[in-house]
Amino acid sequence: MDNVQGEKRNRDNDWRLWMQKRYVVAALSFAGFFSAYLLRVNLSVAIVDMTEIKTVTLANGTIIYSREFDWDTRIQGYILGAFFYGYASTQLIGGYLGARFGGKRVFGMGIAATALLTVLTPWVARWNVYLFLILRTLEGICEMPRNYSRKTGILSYSAEDLQNAIRAIKNDGKKIREAARTFNIPESTLRKYKSRPEDLHQLPRLGRQPVFRKETENELREYILILAKLFFGLTPKGLKRLVFRYVEANNIRHNFNREEGLAGKDWLYGFLKRTPEITLRQPEGTSLNRIASFNKEAVQTFYSND
Repeated sequence: MDNVQGEKRNRDNDWRLWMQKRYVVAALSFAGFFSAYLLRVNLSVAIVDMTEIKTVTLANGTIIYSREFDWDTRIQGYILGAFFYGYASTQLIGGYLGARFGGKRVFGMGIAATALLTVLTPWVARWNVYLFLILRTLEGICEMPRNYSRKTGILSYSAEDLQNAIRAIKNDGKKIREAARTFNIPESTLRKYKSRPEDLHQLPRLGRQPVFRKETENELREYILILAKLFFGLTPKGLKRLVFRYVEANNIRHNFNREEGLAGKDWLYGFLKRTPEITLRQPEGTSLNRIASFNKEAVQTFYSND
């Protein structure tokens, strides 16, 4: 673990929140879902005022009771339920469209179409109640894909899979749809890189930047295994403390908690997932058999290994 030159990061390169793509995606997704719920429930609030009986007193003392939309409770129920009629009728389309054209396109176009139809609500409601029912049904159809397209925004393939898929399309004559199904890559992504193959050589590093290089992480794994052979197994907390001290001593850039002096849980879970041969067990009660197995010979073996 002495070779740390490749681990040192440039501390002058400031970390900017707005440059992190995952935060941009999270912010836009929040805005999209917030808008979607507003578009869904806005009529439930507005219909109270739309059908409220208002009292108007004329100059001669005559009192008139009227409301702008003379809808009884049955019609109101149809209007409020029309959105969900369309919403429920297209449950299978959202997932297909998200995989076919990409989640961001389906999600964005669905919200935009619902918003546009909502803008037309005042004019259509005053024109004809049955057209208004159709309008609300269309709003439900347009908003439904948001429930299923969001899953396609989670990357489930590597750069190597993408390169192999493009190679299979160009060299082996495989169709885009077949390659998308084989390599689990959205068809829209394959179309993009097929038309612009030069972008394959400029693929960004996806996900969080690792704290260690692969070589250093392998050295850490070997070090932990050696400790285990010497009867010096590490607890999860002990490993996190060891890693934190290592990155601090070698000026490796990290986002661990300096107050606790421990590596993060996310790093630990990821490391254990990448190294299934390592198991960090929590301290537990010791049985008599385990006590008996820790004898003089075992202690001598521990101290005889340098």
